[in-house]
Amino acid sequence: MTTFTKAAAMRLANSNPPKPCNIPDESRDIGRARSAESRHRKAIEAYRDISPIIVELRTEGLSLGAIANVLNASGHQTRMGSRWARSTVLRVLLLAGV
Repeated sequence: MTTFTKAAAMRLANSNPPKPCNIPDESRDIGRARSAESRHRKAIEAYRDISPIIVELRTEGLSLGAIANVLNASGHQTRMGSRWARSTVLRVLLLAGV
């Protein structure tokens, strides 16, 4: 069992990661926005080929879970190489604007 001094325990309890003081808040916000935009573009690119299939299955009336099962049974994987889940199907539909 690890024992902590009172000061160390207080630091752990109030642990907010230190903010780099050499980066202005405005620059940090710009960096976060650019990062989010980049991740969004990569997701659209990764699912460009599969999104029409997902949209078609959804318009046929399949549930999100059923679409995930169809994709998994067909051997399709997410961009991270995992199995499809309802939440991933929903994200692709949102990216496709459905």
